[in-house]
Amino acid sequence: MYYSEVDTSPKTTVLMTLRFFMMPTIFILYIWYSYLKPEILKFIPRILKYKENIEVLEDQLPLYPTSLSQAFELGKIFIELGLGICKNNTSTDLDETEQMNLLAKAKNVLPNREREVLLSEMVDLPVNLKKQDEKRSLKDRVLGFFTFVNVIWCVSIVGIASLLIPFSILVFGEELRKALSFIWEQIYPVLNFLHQKGIFEILSWCVSTLFISDGLAATPHKLGESLDILRRSSGFYYMLTGLAGVFLSLQYSEVLFLKPSTRKIELFKSFYKFVGLLPLMAHFQSKILAFILVGLFYSLIGFFICVVPGVTTIGFDSEDSMLRCIFSSSIILFILVGLRVMQTYEMSFSPHVTNTILNFLSPALMPASIIGTFTLDLAFLILSSWNPSSSSKNGFRLRDISFFTRNFVALCVYLLGVLGGSVFKVSGLVNTSIVFLIFWCLEKFYSWTQNLILIMFPFFIGLYFLSMWIHKNPGKVVKMFTWSIVEASGYTSIEN
Repeated sequence: MYYSEVDTSPKTTVLMTLRFFMMPTIFILYIWYSYLKPEILKFIPRILKYKENIEVLEDQLPLYPTSLSQAFELGKIFIELGLGICKNNTSTDLDETEQMNLLAKAKNVLPNREREVLLSEMVDLPVNLKKQDEKRSLKDRVLGFFTFVNVIWCVSIVGIASLLIPFSILVFGEELRKALSFIWEQIYPVLNFLHQKGIFEILSWCVSTLFISDGLAATPHKLGESLDILRRSSGFYYMLTGLAGVFLSLQYSEVLFLKPSTRKIELFKSFYKFVGLLPLMAHFQSKILAFILVGLFYSLIGFFICVVPGVTTIGFDSEDSMLRCIFSSSIILFILVGLRVMQTYEMSFSPHVTNTILNFLSPALMPASIIGTFTLDLAFLILSSWNPSSSSKNGFRLRDISFFTRNFVALCVYLLGVLGGSVFKVSGLVNTSIVFLIFWCLEKFYSWTQNLILIMFPFFIGLYFLSMWIHKNPGKVVKMFTWSIVEASGYTSIEN
């Protein structure tokens, strides 16, 4: 018998609700404290005994820079070694000390590398960079294989969590039933007591948290610091194992202490998941967790995706939810583009704070730009297709806005998304906006009215010639996005 079935008085209901939130709250506090003070992980017992001297993938591969700045620094070292004087030069005239200093400098350019850089690797650098640009390097193939391995690892976690009980029943069958029946008869009072008092629930939370602690301990690094791909993915899947246990434990707590779930309880559960996943996303710099986080946020404000056999439904559960998503997405995208502007032009009064925020939220930037733009553009696509309504007796509604105004605003939103995403390199914003701009154009093709044709045709003619003029005057664009321009010697240069 569960606690919630013992007594239904208001006092008991409140106490059981508080008890339900106890373990999730402790878990969230612990995860945030471990993220902010990782040294506490030294005192947490290990389950998987993570091997600290695991091989670093970068040490097993040829020399590959991961950014243009790294390639530039390695190129300077390549020249300093004298390898770029003539084609196919494989030796250097420097003495051994100078050579070792330059190779050590090359090692420091790559943050994840632990093995010393060899002269032969510097000699092969141009060839390897060319292969890397052509997507046919050894690194591309190795990382692609590890992507496949990680997918298998993720599938295995889901499979184990889903099939553990059915597998045990199928394999052991009658023997398992007899053994469990005997044990149940002998220790049922103890097990039932531990179950009703929530001891098993506490144990499930503790074991799940230990798995997550293993994952955090396997990836000790500062926010924004690069980390070896194998070490990061190993720790992530240790954590993901514990996270699966956390979600099951949350469901167990609900069954144990609460009455049948209500909308408010589901919202609280989503909120707890959101707060708990946030530091894990930042620590592991995981886009998978970022997509889950952004999806949880939008589910809280009324956006949903429902999948049943043969049917997928995407939309908003009410007009008010659609309005909330419009405002939320607008604010999120404004902040996202604003951060990119501040980063691009170094406009922040506190660059350290801006960089810290960007490092913390960097995994969520792409999911936020994609899902935020998707919900915003979908809302305006729906709004632009609504027929004009008669005057509302229930207060203001979005469909009360004129048909022309709604379509004009929708077009402006799509074009601004393409503009902002293209200029400030927010790929999710620009790509999603282009898709919905095409959808809007296709939908409007079948719903043009005479008045709209008279207005929009000259508008598109103007856009055509404006685009042509901009292509003929690229200097105007450069000046628009440059703080200061120096005209000299017949050419334009940009001041830093």
